[in-house]
Amino acid sequence: MIRIETLVRGGRVFFAVIGRIESTDLPELKRLIESHNAPETLDLKGVRLVDRDVVTFLASFETNNGRITNCPSYIREWIHREQAER
Repeated sequence: MIRIETLVRGGRVFFAVIGRIESTDLPELKRLIESHNAPETLDLKGVRLVDRDVVTFLASFETNNGRITNCPSYIREWIHREQAER
């Protein structure tokens, strides 16, 4: 289950994502991101588990100028591998 908290600060939108992110959560996350006309940051400090579709999304998000902070190291490594495969 996922919980997303939104904070707008200094013209930037921060989404604190908490819990387990699965591919079924991606439509909600994408909708939130698309609803703001400002640079976005995903704070993944509270994330414990993701699946492959989520990693693909995160890699694309970062490639398209999104920012990811507090990313657990195993997820960060997986994102780097996904980006290298492109």
